[in-house]
Amino acid sequence: MPRLTHSLAETWTAATTFESTRVRAAVLVATIVCSFPVTWELSELWEQEFGYSSLATVVSTIVVFFAVYAVFGYVSTFATDREE
Repeated sequence: MPRLTHSLAETWTAATTFESTRVRAAVLVATIVCSFPVTWELSELWEQEFGYSSLATVVSTIVVFFAVYAVFGYVSTFATDREE
């Protein structure tokens, strides 16, 4: 199990290390723009199924934000590494 954790830490570091501030800002803006509609829909789905929960809203917002940030960071890192 320690190897899996170490591997996830390496992947997160590789995905969120950017060459320039512009790329980091672009990834951050894209993350914010794309994560809020997803979070909004998840919150509405949760509310329809189980009723309102501020904890579910906060947790889903945090999880979605980090997941989208990791995906966009990984894609941008992969794209810039491929160009070189």
